[in-house]
Amino acid sequence: MTQAVSNRKPRWRTARRKELHAQGIVIPKKQHVFLVEPTTLPEMPEWAEKRRVKGFGSTPGHIWLMRGPARLLIAADHYRSKRVKVEFKRCVLCRRPMIAAQAEAYRKQLESGDRSIPCGPDCALVS
Repeated sequence: MTQAVSNRKPRWRTARRKELHAQGIVIPKKQHVFLVEPTTLPEMPEWAEKRRVKGFGSTPGHIWLMRGPARLLIAADHYRSKRVKVEFKRCVLCRRPMIAAQAEAYRKQLESGDRSIPCGPDCALVS
């Protein structure tokens, strides 16, 4: 049985998370969503349609999926799919989906410790 080495310096991300957690601040995790365009499949599989990200529109031949279903669809397409990976976050108040720069900015706002930050002026719960 091996023992953990206790004199190792903790990695800075882990140390920072522990420090903020001790202050009561929960750091949101970075999530990603994929826009997948299958090229060899004649039509979009039914299971992929059921697992698409709610709140995002899809056009014929394109679909927004989270990481696991995106990997399954890419494998089913024999790894020939075109795909775009972007950061993804849902508003903690109204659950509106956000992507790319807007999701990154919102995640950084949440890192300040306040979990009741609206996603914008048009947030559903802002009065």
